[in-house]
Amino acid sequence: MKHKILLTIIFAVIVQFCFGQNQNEWAPEGATWHYSYNNFSITGYIEIKYIGDSLIDGKVCKVLEKKLYSYDYVTTISDTINLGLEFTYSDSNKVYYYRFDQFFVLYNFNAQPGDWWEIAGWSIPGSCDSIGKIEVDSIGTIVINSDTLKYLKISRKDSSDWQLGSIIVEKIGCIDHYMFPEPFMCALDMNEGGGPFRCYFDNTFGLYQSGIVSTCDYITSIDYLDYPNNNLIIYPNPVKNILNINWDDKINRQLNIKIFNLTGQLVLETNIEKDNKNQYIDLSTLPSNIYLIKLTDIDGNYWIKKIIVN
Repeated sequence: MKHKILLTIIFAVIVQFCFGQNQNEWAPEGATWHYSYNNFSITGYIEIKYIGDSLIDGKVCKVLEKKLYSYDYVTTISDTINLGLEFTYSDSNKVYYYRFDQFFVLYNFNAQPGDWWEIAGWSIPGSCDSIGKIEVDSIGTIVINSDTLKYLKISRKDSSDWQLGSIIVEKIGCIDHYMFPEPFMCALDMNEGGGPFRCYFDNTFGLYQSGIVSTCDYITSIDYLDYPNNNLIIYPNPVKNILNINWDDKINRQLNIKIFNLTGQLVLETNIEKDNKNQYIDLSTLPSNIYLIKLTDIDGNYWIKKIIVN
């Protein structure tokens, strides 16, 4: 009887251990990430997807395929660009990735406040260093899709040339920035330019969205507002810095522009003069989020539209 009880306890411990290990598995079946992309006239998103396994230096790696889906406002061309592969694996609550013919730590969920690790960027001759440092500021847990996940709040250490955003979460990685290191001020990131995190999905965990765009694979839109007998257009949406507001010759009047956050707080107000038919407003001071734009003419007519700043 004692042996049966002992075996039952051992079995329960093994099951619990295995479940705990699989619950926060890195890049399981179906794992897919989406990140916003904005670079001058080009906008869109980067999709990173687990596509299979590969053996590198004796490590069984999760192969992640990176693709850019974009639209160019200047050429009006939509495009899909293959950005290459990343080779990653996890071990003992650390996620590793392959750069410069060796593995570096990407995320270290064993780290405590004050701990740090080295990250590898990519070679930019005469500009950034290839290696940067990430330091842990604080740790905690967060519940997403009923799973309790550990998170780290991080920052660049010692004025590192590379950054990883400000918060990383088990299974998902950075939830406010790109998955892999991006240069900080030392160079324009013309390579990938991955922006804010949009979505994560895998077959077991389900879908988690940050909410900065309406759907994970949203590229852009031009919004034609229902202005009486005239064309009033705002674009792009989502927008990174400059929101264009154009109208035809039939609208010869001043427009008042107000931007509100979702709690109703006025965060920006400006006027577009009646003698300037093609105008824009600069939204670069607004944090990434969803806002409401209200356009009002001198007769008191107004239009409200949701815009996404990323």
